[in-house]
Amino acid sequence: MKKSVAAFNDDYLAFVPQETLNIKQLEYKKMFNDFFDEIPNYKEKLSLAERFQRFLFKKMLPISQVKGYQVKPEKADTCRFVQGDILKLDNIVDSNSADVILFRNALYHLTTYEGPMGFKLPLPDDEIIPAVKKVVEQVDKALSPEGLFVIGSHPSDHMLTAGETLYSELEKRGFTPALKDSSYTSVLVWAKNK
Repeated sequence: MKKSVAAFNDDYLAFVPQETLNIKQLEYKKMFNDFFDEIPNYKEKLSLAERFQRFLFKKMLPISQVKGYQVKPEKADTCRFVQGDILKLDNIVDSNSADVILFRNALYHLTTYEGPMGFKLPLPDDEIIPAVKKVVEQVDKALSPEGLFVIGSHPSDHMLTAGETLYSELEKRGFTPALKDSSYTSVLVWAKNK
């Protein structure tokens, strides 16, 4: 089982430079490094379509700085990757069993619809709020005590109604911010404290 993940920036989970880290971030860096190895020459393994997309949209960092990570072979048996409906996590994840839940930009897709000419537009607040509350409820049920909830860096996951509702609901359930983005405006990783 060889799963890989793209990391566009060492500040996201790999936490560099080391001298600026607090104790909790050092723990997360160790956890990340215990489970993942960097994929050598990852950018050379990107498809032509992925390279073209990054060129067109200048995704986060230039292609020369894109890095990829994969689960270490000796840790593969301890990891389980699942996909499913984020509004029904309890159908695919046992209660209090997930150490980490990754929702890379999932909320963006849950809280928007395709408008004219293919542009994504936000859903009305009366649809966003219950959906985000349901997601937080499901994440809280699925995560183990001290588990981590990783949110994507897409701005719409952190702004307006979706972001306000998400942050508020996580705080109500005892989650605390574990890692903010480089501008300290968005919380990318939340820690469950139960």
